[in-house]
Amino acid sequence: MKHVKLIAAVFLMWVTQSQSSELFPNGVLRNIAFREVIEEDVTIGGYPILIGGEKWQFEKGIASTSTGKSSIKMGSVTLVHFEGNQLFAKQFIIATTESGTNSYWTGEPCSPNHLVIRQGIKRNREDHCLTIDPLSTTVGNKQITLLNILITQSGSQGRYYQVAFGLNLALLGFLDSSVAEWNDTSIKADKRKAKLLEKVTLWAESYFALSNELMNYTKPSPNLFEKVLPYRDLVPSPFGLKEEKLSVGFLGALEDISNRVDNSSIAFSKYKDHITPYGYAYGMGTKEMADKLAIDNCEKVRPVDAGKCVLFDFAQAQNKNTRSRSANTGEKDTDDGQSLPLNKNNLINLDIAKIKCEELGFKVASESFGKCVLQLMK
Repeated sequence: MKHVKLIAAVFLMWVTQSQSSELFPNGVLRNIAFREVIEEDVTIGGYPILIGGEKWQFEKGIASTSTGKSSIKMGSVTLVHFEGNQLFAKQFIIATTESGTNSYWTGEPCSPNHLVIRQGIKRNREDHCLTIDPLSTTVGNKQITLLNILITQSGSQGRYYQVAFGLNLALLGFLDSSVAEWNDTSIKADKRKAKLLEKVTLWAESYFALSNELMNYTKPSPNLFEKVLPYRDLVPSPFGLKEEKLSVGFLGALEDISNRVDNSSIAFSKYKDHITPYGYAYGMGTKEMADKLAIDNCEKVRPVDAGKCVLFDFAQAQNKNTRSRSANTGEKDTDDGQSLPLNKNNLINLDIAKIKCEELGFKVASESFGKCVLQLMK
C-alpha cells in the first residue's frame, strides 16, 4: 500500500510540475502576474518558447477560440526582455492549445513584400514560413523600432504556432531609427544595415530550422530551442568592448555614434557590471556642443553613487583595440588553410559560422543554412 501511495505521489508531483510550466493548462491562461519572470521550460499548448537563458517577463495573455466551421482553442502571450529600463526584445506567441479534426489554416504568411522571406517545404495546406520586417512598438511613451522575425508553422488537424520575435534596433547599433528607414533601397545603400540584417537573418534561420519540428505529431521537448544561437551575440562590440561588462544599451549607442560623421558625442559612467549610465548627442552645430549635451544627458540618468560621467575617448579606444588585436594569437585553421579568429570562449561566432557554411556549399538564403550553423555551434 505504501508503495502504491509513493507512486501516486510521484505521479502527482510530475503532473503538477508539467502543468506549472504550461501557460494554458486545459486551454485556460494560468494565474500569472504582470512582469512575472517566465521559467526556461515554459510551454504554450505544449509547444516550447524560446527563452535562451534570458530574463523574459510576462506582459499579457489571452485564451481564445479560432474562427471558422471548426473552432479550436488557442492561447496568445506577449513576453518582454528588458535590460535595465530598455527593451531588448519582445515576442508575441499564438498557438493552438488543442487539436481539431480535419481543420486547416488559410492565408499566405510567405506572401511577397518582406525584407526577408524563407519558406520551408510546403505540404498541402501546411505553412512553414519565416519573414523579417521593421516594426514600430511603444514602450511607455516612447516609440521604438524593432527588427521583427515572424515564424509561422501550421499543420494538419488545425495545429498552429506563430511567434513574432522583435529585437530593438537601438541596442543593435541604430539609435532613433524608424520603420521608413528600413527598406530594400536604404539597406543596399548602407553597409552597416546590410551587415546587421544578414546577421539577424542568420540567427532567425537557426531558430526557423528548429521550429519546423513543432508540427511533428509528437510535440517536441520544451528544450527544443536551446540550440538556437544566442540573440545576445547580435549586440555589436565596438572597439572590442563587449567583454568589458558594459550594458548592451551603451554598446548599441556607442556603435551608432562611432559611425556618425556629424558632430556627435557619447558620455558614460562605468557603474556596475552590465549597468552603464550614458548619454549621447548627434547632429549638433559643433563638437563642443555635442560633448556638453552628451555629458548633460548622461548626468540626468546617473545614479548618485556612480562616478561622474565622462566623454568616451574614441582615439584611445581605437588604439587599445588595435594593440589588442595585434597581440591576439588565438587563431584556428580552416580546411582550406585560411585562418579564422576565435572569440574569447573559443566558440564559433556568427560571422565565422556564416563563412564556414558558405565554404561547405550552403546558400545563405536556404533553410539548410540554419541547420549548418546549428551543427557548427554544437
